[in-house]
Amino acid sequence: MLKMIVLQLSIFVLIYIISCALFAAIVAIWISLRKHGHFIATFWEMFFEKFVEIINPLNWLDLF
Repeated sequence: MLKMIVLQLSIFVLIYIISCALFAAIVAIWISLRKHGHFIATFWEMFFEKFVEIINPLNWLDLF
C-alpha cells in the first residue's frame, strides 16, 4: 500500500519536473524570439497561457 503511494507520488513529481523543464526551455525560446521581434512571439504568448494552466499543481489536484 505504502509502496503504491510512493510510486504514484514519485511519478507525479517526475512529470512535474519534466513539465517545468519544458516550460523553461520554451521561455528561453520565446525570449530569444522577442529579442529579434519575430512574428511567432504572439503565438508563444497564447501557448504560455495554456501551458501555465497545465503545469499549475492546483489544476492537477482535480485529476485525483
